[in-house]
Amino acid sequence: MRKIKITLIILSLIFFSAWFVNASQEKMEEFYYAQLISSVKEKEKKVLSEDKIHLDINSEAAISKKIDKNGNKAIIFEKNSKKGLPIASLTKLMTAIITLENYDLDEPVLVSKEAAYQQNAYWGGNLKPNQTKTIGELLELMLIFSSNDSAFALSEKIGRENFIEKMNNKADELNLKNTHFINSSGLDPITDEIPNYSTAQDLLRIAEYVLENYPFLLKTSLKSINHKLNNSLSDLSLFENQELVGGKTGYTKKAGGCLLTILKNKKGEYFINIVLGTKSYKERIKETQKIINLISLQ
Repeated sequence: MRKIKITLIILSLIFFSAWFVNASQEKMEEFYYAQLISSVKEKEKKVLSEDKIHLDINSEAAISKKIDKNGNKAIIFEKNSKKGLPIASLTKLMTAIITLENYDLDEPVLVSKEAAYQQNAYWGGNLKPNQTKTIGELLELMLIFSSNDSAFALSEKIGRENFIEKMNNKADELNLKNTHFINSSGLDPITDEIPNYSTAQDLLRIAEYVLENYPFLLKTSLKSINHKLNNSLSDLSLFENQELVGGKTGYTKKAGGCLLTILKNKKGEYFINIVLGTKSYKERIKETQKIINLISLQ
């Protein structure tokens, strides 16, 4: 009987030892596997981070933001996004907002001589003195051809100073702390006055406001593609999973090249992209294209 007990004890010890070794081995395998997965993920994260950091953007400032279909937001890339810079015709996005929130689109406007003789209007955006246009027509000309004539005429309807005050009040309402307007077009002032300025971050907020409240403005801006304006939205190359929702170009001597674009992919994600302060018209396209190439991987 005693021998049987000893035998059972020995067998139990052998079984327990075997189970312990096996369990320990499984735990060790799980541990090493977890460490391996963690290492791989860290490497992936590091690679993505390095790609983001080393994106070679030569504009003065830039930003790209993703908004998914659930409203979650994430910055994909940014450079000097809080730096105040002249914004040229990106100004016209705010001009459009003030127009929509204060005017009736069917209301007629008699074009003044001063409005008709604004600088740098595209051929399609030139107005003539004493010509009558509706608010809606002026808004379209401004967004399609970046018409400085139209932007000026829109501001005259309620008085230029009053209109500009509304632009700056709207900037305050949207909490744009580094944005200020002196005119409705974005043209450089003839005097030493500081031109309209903003930051990539503030412009991002303006773009989001338009996307949320006036998305039809973005569709209107796409009509510029049909007119084949040089170094404009039509010169961007999109990937199969990307759709151009809208955008706005800008250029003056003080501002350099500026471009704001909004893209959407097949997942329903939006990407707002802004470049400020490029050296030329062509450079604003080139720098934006770099960001588009990056977000195609998202």
